[in-house]
Amino acid sequence: FSITAFLTIYIFPKILPVLLGLKAELPWSTKGLIFLSNLFVNYGFVSVIGIIGLIILTWLILKIEKVRFRVHQVILYLPLVGGLSQNYNMANFCRTLGLLLKSDIKIVEALSITADTTNNLVYRQELRHISGDISKGEEISRHLEKNNHLFPIMLSQLVSIGETTGNLTDTLLYLSEFYENRFDETIKNLSIVLEPFLMIIMGTIVGFVAISIITPIYEITQNIRH
Repeated sequence: FSITAFLTIYIFPKILPVLLGLKAELPWSTKGLIFLSNLFVNYGFVSVIGIIGLIILTWLILKIEKVRFRVHQVILYLPLVGGLSQNYNMANFCRTLGLLLKSDIKIVEALSITADTTNNLVYRQELRHISGDISKGEEISRHLEKNNHLFPIMLSQLVSIGETTGNLTDTLLYLSEFYENRFDETIKNLSIVLEPFLMIIMGTIVGFVAISIITPIYEITQNIRH
């Protein structure tokens, strides 16, 4: 991006008067690059201020809890990103709750603490609901089963076994390791998939700039020879 910006803002404007002076028909890619170059050169400062303002505005909007809740809700339904978010939150939920129970903290209080340490507002709300249900005598696994779009079926089944056998703490710690490993594996696979994709994007951008500059020069050279 730095190289592309350098070519577009500094190098291309120096070549542009020559291209326009010869009054040759320019290819569409060069015309597009001329538009971008003029935009950055003439309105670069305004564009930077606008981008900074947009970032600040987005940050302020995301500070509103209702908006953040909807954003976190949408994230969970996105392809790939939703699975990553779920694995991360499951690892955090199981690890925190398991360690708190291992420290002999009562389960209702442990669930409240776990909810407060959860970044995703959707899961935070559900954990607080679970804490309320537990105080009424309901089992954790029962609530997890009713919300299998947020909590995987395997999680609710193993938690149910842990509650039945009285071994919930070890079950939660085992599940936390499972989801942490799953999260790490997904990240590794994602990096492998993204690497060629990013190379294609970078190659396309640099190629577009290079073709936009070289093509009219080549055509003008050919016309001069003829």
